[in-house]
Amino acid sequence: MKHQTTWLILGSTLLAVIYQIATPYMVVASFAYFCMVFGLYHRLQRNLHVALMSLAIITDLALVLTLQIQRDAIQTAFSMTLSPLQQAHIAMSSAATVLYFPVFYLGAGRRLGKLKGLASRKWHIRLGIAAFVFRTLGFILMFSLLTHVRSQA
Repeated sequence: MKHQTTWLILGSTLLAVIYQIATPYMVVASFAYFCMVFGLYHRLQRNLHVALMSLAIITDLALVLTLQIQRDAIQTAFSMTLSPLQQAHIAMSSAATVLYFPVFYLGAGRRLGKLKGLASRKWHIRLGIAAFVFRTLGFILMFSLLTHVRSQA
């Protein structure tokens, strides 16, 4: 329990710091990312893993949809007016978003007992790790968008 409290305090502190320097969208993205980190940390506790990872994926997908509706995110990405780091953020985050669908499908299938066996487990893990790596890179690169957002204000 002490470990969980430490992680919760660390995550809350990081979110508070991000809240001070970032946009509300970045705070939501950070929350989703930290849910994913905690979900990976608790991967052996199935119920907690499923809850945290589902929350992370659903929050990220809702954020992408919100950004598209409110900010025309796809058009901005294709306008090529962003810096290379900002474009890299979009590429990494897009790759993670695409991978969420098979990861979620495989995880839900295993959870519901519709997918059994080692193959579905291996693919869930492989694709999940790839999604997490892309999401981590996208998360780090997300902060390069601060200059873009501030120049738009």
